[in-house]
Amino acid sequence: MEKFLWEGILFATFVTICGTLGVFRFSRPARWGIGAAVLAGILALQGWLLLSGRDVTLVLTLLPLTAYLPAVAALHLLSRSGFFPTAAVWTVAAAACFGLTVLRKLLQLAGGGPEIPGWQLLLVETACLLLAASALVFLTFRRLRPFFQTDLLQKDARWLPLCFPAMAMTLLLSYFISSATNPTILILLLVTVLSVFAILARTLAASAEVARLRDQQLAVKRQLELQRQQCQSLRQQLQLGRTYRHDMRHHLLVLEGLARQDQAPEILAYVQQLGGQLSKTEERSYCPNLPINAVLSTYLGQAEQLGCRVTADIRLPKELPFDELDVCVLLANALENAVRACQALPGGQGCLNVRLELLDGQKLTVAVDNPCPERPDFDGEGLPLSRRPGHGLGLRSARAVAEKYHGLIQCRWERETFQFRATLFLWHDAPPAPGQQPRPSAALRRGTAAAAFGLLALFLMVNCLPQLADSLENTPVLGAAARLIDARTYGWGDTAFSEDLSSGAEEADPLAQQREDFLSQMEEAFWWYAARRYNGYVGMDVSQEVLRDDAAYFSVRFDGVLNAGGSGQYSRCFTLDKASGRILSLADLF
Repeated sequence: MEKFLWEGILFATFVTICGTLGVFRFSRPARWGIGAAVLAGILALQGWLLLSGRDVTLVLTLLPLTAYLPAVAALHLLSRSGFFPTAAVWTVAAAACFGLTVLRKLLQLAGGGPEIPGWQLLLVETACLLLAASALVFLTFRRLRPFFQTDLLQKDARWLPLCFPAMAMTLLLSYFISSATNPTILILLLVTVLSVFAILARTLAASAEVARLRDQQLAVKRQLELQRQQCQSLRQQLQLGRTYRHDMRHHLLVLEGLARQDQAPEILAYVQQLGGQLSKTEERSYCPNLPINAVLSTYLGQAEQLGCRVTADIRLPKELPFDELDVCVLLANALENAVRACQALPGGQGCLNVRLELLDGQKLTVAVDNPCPERPDFDGEGLPLSRRPGHGLGLRSARAVAEKYHGLIQCRWERETFQFRATLFLWHDAPPAPGQQPRPSAALRRGTAAAAFGLLALFLMVNCLPQLADSLENTPVLGAAARLIDARTYGWGDTAFSEDLSSGAEEADPLAQQREDFLSQMEEAFWWYAARRYNGYVGMDVSQEVLRDDAAYFSVRFDGVLNAGGSGQYSRCFTLDKASGRILSLADLF
């Protein structure tokens, strides 16, 4: 039962990590329904195998095919990511399971003593396994999930070179874990699994940073294009203003002529027409902040050209405590989606309501409302799903901006109206600017991590390379430190040399010299291995077996069995001619 319990913990860890890192295409109820059906099928298959009389060991051996493979297939079915991002998800989960398997073997090797009752040992091993599984799931959620959930990485082609090494490492670990029983090898495998996690996290972090910088660069280009369009519009307005000023004296002469003729209605119509033309030379100003005003002028101008009714309530100062580029990215994505939605409506039915306000100089609120006759589908994170391939990434960029400032965004559909809400909070713990010295706390953490890594590397080198450990022990100062961190110093079992060689003759032993020589050689072999202490335990058992003892001959075999991780046997046979008292050679016998 403990094997099924441990395998259940491993499989639960695998499924939990896959569910944590995966990006799914269906709604949450549909995902839960499909996942529950797959898990029920897996459990039913295991029950059928057991009830049909299959050997328990065979059922456990077939788990990769009967449990993990269906779970991987279901993950690819539910995932809306490509093949390689999805493969990276279950590869990480498999690496976590391998790490737990290594830990379980180490616990079995370390705790298998007769002084510990079986049920207590089972509880301790199960508790340690559950604790390690919880730690791995927590680290995956905190360190890896943000990168796997980022759409910037979902569309990144670098998943391919990242996925193949992880798969190769997974296959290599599966080969070694199934056959390794040496504690040193198991420790190295455990360190390898943790290293895979660390390298994967660092690689994903670097890829996400590159993708973020690339996206930020595109946002800067987009903002510059908006400002260029606004400058072009201003130049056109200035040119129109100069033209109207040049033609103003002609308009005044026309008005003067109409006034002399007492043509009041014609004067009013002419003035209204002239006022409409002059309004084209006016610059629309929604707020004193120039970059944000450029975004508002561009998108709200597009909405007005589509015939939409636009309502703008903008309460922003000239200077903002937030990065203006981030605010422009958030606002531009929300307005672009709203204008696109209004464009799909018949003429005259579109309306756009925009509200921006800075509260207490530390909180920025953004609200955009637009008509939406059909209720959109929302994903598990509350963002609308785009029906067009390649779209729907704008709101995720807006969410990234909100998370940067510890804020939030919310998308709702209510009464045929799509509502976008965002709130940004002033972040006082901003990272240091480029070229600025890092905070002492960050430097201290880095130094502590480097020291811990150095100690871990020294511990592994001393305990995994016996020749290096033996060399360090004879070195002044370093010898004491090497013995302190050398696990072999604290023993691994009972190192002993046992001997049971007795004479088979009643009188003086004629084979005494041979016995002494063999015993001396076995002692030399024992001390050679014991001095190196490969696994902390060396045992030598020396014995003899009488093969023949009659009136003519006395034949005996000396055996020496050495145990040092593995075992080896040394044997030597002697035959004594009792009549002559001479030890016979092979040529004498034939």
